[in-house]
Amino acid sequence: METIFRKYRSKGEVWQLGWYRPLYWIAEEENGPPFRPCILVCLSLRTGRSQSTMPGTGEPEPAAFRELVTQAARAWRLRPERIEVTDARLAEDLRGLLSTEKISIELRSDLPELRALQEERVRSMRSILPPAALDAPGLTVERMAAFARVAARFFEAAPWRHLDVDDLLVLEAADLPRELRRARILGPVAVLFHPQEPEEEFEDGFDAKAEGFDSEDEEPDWEMESWDDDWPSEEGLWKVSFVPPIALPPEDVELWLDQDLPLAHANAYPLALRSFDGGAERPDARYLRWFEVVLDALASTTEEEMDAGRWEKEVVTSDGPVRLVLSLPDVLEPPYADSLPREDGDEVPEAMRLGFELATEAFGAFGRRQIHLARRAVALWPDCIEGWLVLARRALDLEAARNLYAEAAAAGERLLPGIERREDPFDEEELRAFAPYCWARSGLGRTLWTLGAREEALNHFRWLLAVAPDRKGAWYLAHALLALGRDEEVEDLLARYEDMRPDWLYVRALLTFRREGDSPAAHRQMAAAIQGDRDLAKQLLGDVWLEESEEESPAIPFQEVWTEIPGALEALRTQSAALAAMAKTRKAKKKGGKKKRKRRRR
Repeated sequence: METIFRKYRSKGEVWQLGWYRPLYWIAEEENGPPFRPCILVCLSLRTGRSQSTMPGTGEPEPAAFRELVTQAARAWRLRPERIEVTDARLAEDLRGLLSTEKISIELRSDLPELRALQEERVRSMRSILPPAALDAPGLTVERMAAFARVAARFFEAAPWRHLDVDDLLVLEAADLPRELRRARILGPVAVLFHPQEPEEEFEDGFDAKAEGFDSEDEEPDWEMESWDDDWPSEEGLWKVSFVPPIALPPEDVELWLDQDLPLAHANAYPLALRSFDGGAERPDARYLRWFEVVLDALASTTEEEMDAGRWEKEVVTSDGPVRLVLSLPDVLEPPYADSLPREDGDEVPEAMRLGFELATEAFGAFGRRQIHLARRAVALWPDCIEGWLVLARRALDLEAARNLYAEAAAAGERLLPGIERREDPFDEEELRAFAPYCWARSGLGRTLWTLGAREEALNHFRWLLAVAPDRKGAWYLAHALLALGRDEEVEDLLARYEDMRPDWLYVRALLTFRREGDSPAAHRQMAAAIQGDRDLAKQLLGDVWLEESEEESPAIPFQEVWTEIPGALEALRTQSAALAAMAKTRKAKKKGGKKKRKRRRR
């Protein structure tokens, strides 16, 4: 520390040191108790600059202040002539540390400048925190306890696994306020209420062209079509959120601690709030009771009730029982497939025809309606591969996804006897016709791989390689073999298929990197791979977020192969950054050349 101070001039610096506890609470450990941290502050009286650290929960030791002074000296490139404190122990410790530095340590009873800074920080934090729950009219500890119990039950039930932002909930009950008659579940984050249904129209149905089936250069793609979100502003709408303690006023956290209120997770405190420009409102007793009713009803709702489209719940509150009717208009809306007339001379069985149309409509649907249509499709026609695919992609866990992909594959094998024993490549027409079955085998293989059934997964990848060597299945097989250390088999695949797809270059680069390390050859091959498919590099590096509908990305689930080879992802990132810098330089030179030619013409 002495060496640090000798680097800088004093310029008449006087520093004040102190500490305080902020308004907010935090919870760092999983399901650990919240605490108010200790914040240390160093204030320069001459410049008005301040430096802060947050060393922990207990009262700070002198060593923490020493570290703070060091940080301030480095940040400001200054040394103090005098340091003022209000703690005798700290003053004595600093005197011993700085005895040779000609810095005086002054013990004072009060540091008004530092106190004013700390008070301003507290006021600033208070201005952005919501009001305390018990400040709302009619709110009691008992009412908050009832709300806390229901909110914890709702969070543990996790209804967002079955309903998402695309699902509009219509709520009906006697005396239900108009502002609470519509709701959407925003994942595990919140339930948003609004008075009327937003004007959102969805086009159901499946467009073969949009899905890539008319292109000779691209493989069939069963991703759902993207859509523009026309979501309304949340300003002025009631919202029940699940937030960490730092987002609550301190009075609320203290209420949970003092009354031992239920909590589903250390960072999932329920917060009912309506926000306005420049302010926020907490619910009174009447509104909080309705939030209790809605959350309780949703916590006990089953998937069967959701698929019925309309259901009723009776919730018992401290004010008596409440009857609440919930409905999903999108689920209740008749499918477009039901209105399609049967063409003259159509000999396709009605169950097969309607099942396929429902599955096709499901691909273009959203939320619970998509699951509802797909379930109806496979119920009518169990051999509907497309319906099983939709359900597999919406599965809640890997075990369920594996089973549903297996159903899709089994449906294809019933429709196309012997296809699972096919050993020669499909032609383009066959590939388009059999694409759903290929996606079923691909999804099943990837899911089995992730679940640890790797040899079984290899069988699916080998089949995909046999019938479509220029498609993603071959890439999956190569990375699976790399993960298993079967480098000779990978070399054999590269010798036969490396020229078929740009993503094969990533396989070659990774194999070389594992054998040679961070070598020039590995660099060249990574650069070639990135130039061949930049998007795949971004996916492997985690620079883009993949939607559920993008699950067919070659980067999934084999990112782990790159992660397990030390330095591979770092080398890939380095090459990606170098190529981006070169492209930027070329662009700048090209732009500069155009300007020179323009000046010469003048």
